[in-house]
Amino acid sequence: MKYPFLPLRDFVVLPGQRAVLFFGRKKSVKSIEFAIENNKSVVVSLQTDSHIDSPNIDDINRIGVVAAISQLTRLTDGTYKAVLEGNSVFKIEELVENDCYFVHGEEVREKYDWKEKVVEVEALTRDIIKQFQIYVKLEKSFNIEDLMDVIANKDPFKLCYGIFSKLKINAEKKQQILLKRDIIDKLEYTFSEIFSEIEILRVNKRIQAKVKDKISKTQKEYYLHEKLNAIQNELGYKSDPKSDIIELEKKLSELKLPEYAREKVNEELKKLKSMHPASGEISIVRNYLEWISDLPWGIFTEDETDLNVVEDSLNSDHYGLEKVKDRILEYLAVKILSNSNNSPIICFVGPPGVGKTSLGKSIAKALNKNFIRMSLGGVKDEAEIRGHRRTYLGALPGKIIQGMKKAKSSNPVFLLDEVDKISSDYRGDPASAL
Repeated sequence: MKYPFLPLRDFVVLPGQRAVLFFGRKKSVKSIEFAIENNKSVVVSLQTDSHIDSPNIDDINRIGVVAAISQLTRLTDGTYKAVLEGNSVFKIEELVENDCYFVHGEEVREKYDWKEKVVEVEALTRDIIKQFQIYVKLEKSFNIEDLMDVIANKDPFKLCYGIFSKLKINAEKKQQILLKRDIIDKLEYTFSEIFSEIEILRVNKRIQAKVKDKISKTQKEYYLHEKLNAIQNELGYKSDPKSDIIELEKKLSELKLPEYAREKVNEELKKLKSMHPASGEISIVRNYLEWISDLPWGIFTEDETDLNVVEDSLNSDHYGLEKVKDRILEYLAVKILSNSNNSPIICFVGPPGVGKTSLGKSIAKALNKNFIRMSLGGVKDEAEIRGHRRTYLGALPGKIIQGMKKAKSSNPVFLLDEVDKISSDYRGDPASAL
């Protein structure tokens, strides 16, 4: 038998079921026009790869469905909106491409003779209807008409197809029901898919209940917290939030900030004062200003410039490593002579345990500087380096700024440890950020 053919992306038309589809590919449009001019029947089949625009015989499922075109509307852009009604299963043997698609094959007769399996068919049918009723109650997007239309089918084949048309499963699973010929196989597959979907819906329901409880708990805590604040204010136990802002403003005014930083601080303070206390953004702005106030602006430790003292300190901490210590002393000598604030980077390379990290600590001790170690092993997100966007609640500055806060001075020895263990993924590239 020869029919015009329509390849479908991510959709399966089942026998006895109606489907509304849109067709825009040139050959599909030609196939529809040919079908309308003749007997209004087409064969439809699911593509194995939905990204292929011009499928051949190897790109479609060999089992499809003969469908009648009950309604057809030509849209303004030249595409068609068609209402298809599935009739029977069709086995595709050959695909012919001209201006449109044609397929040769034969209709598949499904095994309706189950006289020896009446009891088994009846038992499976009842179980399937019970499970489908449970599914409809959990899904909640179905109405009673959908349920009645499905379970009214006395034919087990039509029952299976009707249920699969309602289940929210992918097209590949729906295709599998077409491949099964024996009624028992069809019913068992239908039962297993309904059971699987019910389990998924129950898990989703439990997750939603937990999330709802968590949100309710958060709202309750917020209400009680605000009530506690009001009680404490009435009793005089808690100061006015505005006084906290005044205290923060005083702390910031005492810092030795450069001009660009002072302008930014004044801008954020102005924003903070104008915000409502219940605003969600107020904690973000306040956290930002508190970080600025905690940084060691203008605080410097006095460097040790006597290289003999530095050498003695290095020797007391490390035995051997003469070449390494000589290179460190050369670097420090040049830095002292040049009197430059632009310090180059010293890179220590070697296997684990040779003393790279402890040498950095010894340099800080010898120069009378504070020491900060920042481990980069396993860091994947460049926000760890640059800092998070302030639009996020709980945003933090990068690890370098966090290290400066811990250092309590603006000229510490900063050790970037395990640089070779930095990795990158879809979230960013920390090495490039550095």
